This record gives sequence, structure tokens and C-alpha cells, in this order.
Amino acid sequence: MISNPPNEVSQTLYYSSFQTMGGLTTQGAANLNVYQLHSNLPSTWSWSGGVQYMLPQDTMLDVSYTGLHSYNAVEPVNINTVDFGAAFLAANQDPTATASTVPGTTVVTQNMMRSIRGYGSINMMIPRDWTTTHNLQLALTHRFAHGLQFNINDTIVLQQKNQTTARIQHDANGNWSYRSDQAQADALLGDYIRTRHTLKGNFVYAIPGLKSVGNGAARQIVKQVTSDWQLSGIWSANSPTAYTVGMSYLSGGSQNLTGSPDYGVRPVLLSNPGSGCSKDIYKQFNTAAFGPPAVGSVGLESGPDYLRGCWYQDYDMAITREFRMGEARRLSFRLDAFNAFNQSHITGRNTTYQVANTTSSAVVNNVFDASGNLLSSRLRPNSSGFGQANAWQTERKLQAWLRFTF
Repeated sequence: MISNPPNEVSQTLYYSSFQTMGGLTTQGAANLNVYQLHSNLPSTWSWSGGVQYMLPQDTMLDVSYTGLHSYNAVEPVNINTVDFGAAFLAANQDPTATASTVPGTTVVTQNMMRSIRGYGSINMMIPRDWTTTHNLQLALTHRFAHGLQFNINDTIVLQQKNQTTARIQHDANGNWSYRSDQAQADALLGDYIRTRHTLKGNFVYAIPGLKSVGNGAARQIVKQVTSDWQLSGIWSANSPTAYTVGMSYLSGGSQNLTGSPDYGVRPVLLSNPGSGCSKDIYKQFNTAAFGPPAVGSVGLESGPDYLRGCWYQDYDMAITREFRMGEARRLSFRLDAFNAFNQSHITGRNTTYQVANTTSSAVVNNVFDASGNLLSSRLRPNSSGFGQANAWQTERKLQAWLRFTF
């Protein structure tokens, strides 16, 4: 608790100038970091089961299931947030501010809207966090035989649920409680699978040497050149990963819509945005499917699982050869190829739906003009617009080395 007053004090000066300060400052609202007095111990239950079955050709299939439920995990919760709609209340308007037709613009400072007066954020460590997961793991393993060994794994997420950010409300006396829509937020934002399949594979293959016809020096040369080569590789892949669209305003912000600087908004889905993966790098999803939230939003307009990226895979391969020079000396050669096939899967997109202000719905970071033509300013990924791809898989890289051991 070293960061709490009186060990640490922050001071803020309001409504003054250098000429009138006179060396005096006013003390701002203190932030607190506290623990809930009566807290249960963080706990985790996990369970698993599996079966292994031998297949022909020295291959084994392994199928296993794992489950986990953790609860009472400690989570910092600000119990002194500004309530939804507080910036719209007449009692919180600043009479000295310039009048505005935009709700939530002429309000007093954030700390003056808090329900527990005299304090800023009060971050309480509360054992409220929980997670439940169910996974299925498949593994196919081929033991080293006939010069070949390989292993393929697939981790499948069957279900994944977790607690979401606390949504706080206060009564007239400053007592706090969870909002009635907390369960709705948990179902909308915490009950989804980000990535269904995560796959890994590897192999080692001892390349058989060529057999030359005849006898003598020619046969020995062919044998020496083609023997003792080994090819190996790692394969990584995953099924499409979920991603979401966020809101951004050139002027104004979430306070003008939710009535609180502590709670953000999410875009409204007006129609089908598409799958989230497209061959058109300038239009990964339907940007016209999104609209801004209205004043009075509680940040539950959309969930996190309506867009998914593209299938992703990557191959890293290596070829090695060891030349024997007697019993104690070796010359080793190795060539590594990262992203060996030089694949270029899209890994990132501009997902920021940007509008001019909280009363506008027109996108200001468009990729196309009103006639549907591509804007010249959006040709490069570092200046991407809404819905445009801006990140790709790392290009192929080669690395080689020689090593002499004696």
C-alpha cells in the first residue's frame, strides 16, 4: 500500500495562472489501491483424460481432453468509476463552460462526477475473476523408422468463458454495486472462442543416398555426395482468429455517448460485415456494415466474434549434412529457411472506424472516394484506411553456416 496517501500525494492546480499562483497549490483527489477485506482464496480445478492407440507403420494416435475452471482470481476493480449517464446530469454541468449542443461536453472535471467524493480512482483488488475452458488435443506421432519421423498436434478449443470487466453503479449515498447488465456483458463479451484450432507439426527425414551403377571411384563419389543428408521442418498453423472493430472520434469521445469517461462504446452492426477475410487487400470486410452508437450507449452494441481473419500457416525448414573426416573430425553444413515457401498471409487490418464527431456517421478514414476509386493516399500499408490490410506474414529468410569439429 506504499502508493496510498500519506506516503504518496499528488497535487493538481485548477483554474490559475503563473502570475496568480503565488507558490500555492491545491491538493487534488487522491487515488487509492486497496484490497477487499474478506476475500476468498484464488482456486483452480483442472481435469484431463486421454487415450493412446497404436496404428500401423509405427504410428500412434493420442486423443486427450483437458478442462479447467478457475475462480476467485484477484482482479483490480475501480469502485469509484463515473457512472453511465453522469455527464448528462444537470448537477454535473459546469455553469462557466461555453454552451454546447453535444451532450457531455460542458461537464465538470472527472473527479467531481465521482460518487465517492474526495477520491479519484479507488482500485480494489476483488476475487471476482473466473475462467472456464474445455480443450481437445489430438496428436499423431510416427516414431523414427525407415528414415522418417513426424509429429502433428491440433489443440481444439471447445469452449472458453471468462469474466469481463466490472460494470459499476452507485446509489445516492455512494455505495457501489454491479449493474444489472453485468451478466449480459459477460455473455456478449466473455463467451467466445478467439482461435478454434492451433496446429503444430514437425518432421525429420534422412534422405537416402543414391546408388550408382558399377564399381570403383565413380560409385564412391556418388555415395559420398548424396549420403548423410537430413531434411527437417516445423509447420505452424491456426484457424481464423477473431478480431473486432473499434471506434475513434476526431473530436469528442465516449463520454459524449455513454455519459462516462470510464466506459467506452462499440460500433453498431447495421448489416452483415462479411467473414473478415478477403483476397482484396483494400477491403477485408464490408465497412458499410458499421454505424456509430447513439447517445445513452452502455457499450453493448456488438460482441467480439463477428469478424475472423484468414487461415494462417508457416513452414520453417532446414537441410543438414555432416562430412566425416576420420574418427574425431566433422564438417557440418546447415541451411535454414524460415517461411520456406514465402507465404504472405494477411495478419493485420485497420479496424478503426473513425468519424468526425459523436453526431456524425460518415467514415473519415475511407479507402475509396465517393465514386468507389482507390485513394492515392491509401496505397501503402502504413497509411491504411478502414478495412484495409496493413500487416503480412514475415517474408522468407535464409540462414546458412559451416562448422568444423575436431
